[in-house]
Amino acid sequence: RAGGSVAIRRFNFKDIVLWNPWEQKAKEMADFADDEYHRMICVEAGTVASSIALKPGQTISCGQLLTADDGAATAA
Repeated sequence: RAGGSVAIRRFNFKDIVLWNPWEQKAKEMADFADDEYHRMICVEAGTVASSIALKPGQTISCGQLLTADDGAATAA
């Protein structure tokens, strides 16, 4: 539906990655039609511009929260 939005919140990730599989990769994806890449973009949280180094036994919790708004809110 036109007029909606998506918000992304990230936890312990430094970057937001936008990507599209484009033509060749779309053809290699079993759950993706060959021409769907024209109508999609993938948004993911990640740390790609730098690295996260963990010592043995260390852990890190990371995540993302996507919230969709369909734009159908009514004025009060």
